[in-house]
Amino acid sequence: MNLSLDEGMLFYDLYAALLSFVNRKLDVIPEPFSNAAEYMSVSPEVKRTIRGNALTLKNPVDRRVRLRKSGTIVNLKQLRIVGTWKEALPGKFYVFLL
Repeated sequence: MNLSLDEGMLFYDLYAALLSFVNRKLDVIPEPFSNAAEYMSVSPEVKRTIRGNALTLKNPVDRRVRLRKSGTIVNLKQLRIVGTWKEALPGKFYVFLL
């Protein structure tokens, strides 16, 4: 799948918002983050822990309405995008910037 630069930036912001929600729900780390830039400042070990804990939540994507209420995700288009991630395949993937 090829994403434009804007689509890629939106993905990373929404992904960080979802993991921020998981972090708050499970209290993995005390420092909150809500966007991709803040998420990127978190250590790789903590990122792995948060991602691993995301899988233990009973479908964190189904809790996306709470993301909207918390102000992390602000519009219905973004909410719909996150909703499609229920079908995501976990694994290792590579991102190439062309």
